[in-house]
Amino acid sequence: MSELDISTAFPKFEEKKSYEELVLFHAGKVLDKISHKTISDWEDDENLQDAVCMRLFAMAEALKKYYAEHPEVHQEYQGIPWKEIIRFRDKVGHDYANVLTRIVWEIASEQLWPLYQIFSKIVSDKSRPGE
Repeated sequence: MSELDISTAFPKFEEKKSYEELVLFHAGKVLDKISHKTISDWEDDENLQDAVCMRLFAMAEALKKYYAEHPEVHQEYQGIPWKEIIRFRDKVGHDYANVLTRIVWEIASEQLWPLYQIFSKIVSDKSRPGE
């Protein structure tokens, strides 16, 4: 068996997405994975639970970094629980075995869409000429 080069799992610097693009990317992946799923589907599919938790973790990590660079976003979009999302990332990262999957389902199925819409706008506004 050949030796694994872990560096190949990460994109080169010029290929990296911005933090706002990463938030949008991971949120979109979660929304896609749970579309047309029920709570019963969720409870019966540990792979889905793990995939969604990982994507939410990655999304929250990108959001944490975006928030650190753009603290004014909190004032502009007051309906988003920014600090709670960041704390969620910390809880998943440090206490994964005790994550309540029902809560993760509620976050993904009920609370993620508004964040996705906001970051769609942020990314869209950023990509306009003259921005």
